[in-house]
Amino acid sequence: MRLAKHIQAILVVLFLAGVACGPSTNTNSGESVYQMYCVSCHGTDGKGNRGYAADFVNDKERMSKSDEELLNSIRDGFRGTMGQMPRWKNKLSEKEIISVLKYIRETFGKSVE
Repeated sequence: MRLAKHIQAILVVLFLAGVACGPSTNTNSGESVYQMYCVSCHGTDGKGNRGYAADFVNDKERMSKSDEELLNSIRDGFRGTMGQMPRWKNKLSEKEIISVLKYIRETFGKSVE
């Protein structure tokens, strides 16, 4: 019985260590960044969760903006008609910001310029 409690304690520690360390995925990939930080507002389909956030699929005007304009929106955030886009420059590296825009363009909009 005592051995079972020790094994259970070890399994809990291993589980918590796995949660704390997170998955061993490449967080620099645009898809990983999108899934981790963007999908909750913009949706898995990129359509903005029924108007909750920007629609990358149907809003051709938004997706026709230059990469620099969109990168600045990701970096600095903004307040718009739909709500507020948070600032990501203190959370994501420049490489992650560029890779997530590339992923958004390739997956939901026109290809990167």
